[in-house]
Amino acid sequence: MSEEVSVAERLERSVDRLEQAIADRISAAEASAAERIEALESEIGSLKSRLNALQTEKDALARALEDANVEYRVLETAADTVRDRLDETIKRLREVLSA
Repeated sequence: MSEEVSVAERLERSVDRLEQAIADRISAAEASAAERIEALESEIGSLKSRLNALQTEKDALARALEDANVEYRVLETAADTVRDRLDETIKRLREVLSA
């Protein structure tokens, strides 16, 4: 009987060690997962901040583009006016020279 008790005690100690090893492994995995989650949350915060900065920059560039388009249209109108005046002047000069 003493041998059966010894085997049972050894088995029980082995099971206890196995349970402890599993518990340690689970704790390590949980700690690792918690660290990874914290790192990912930090990265998400950084990416959100970068996204906001890029959206602000995009908005500023869109406004600058619209301003440039307005200025282009104004300059195009002025260039058309100058072209028309030059064409008219050249026409009159040709008439004067041919007379």
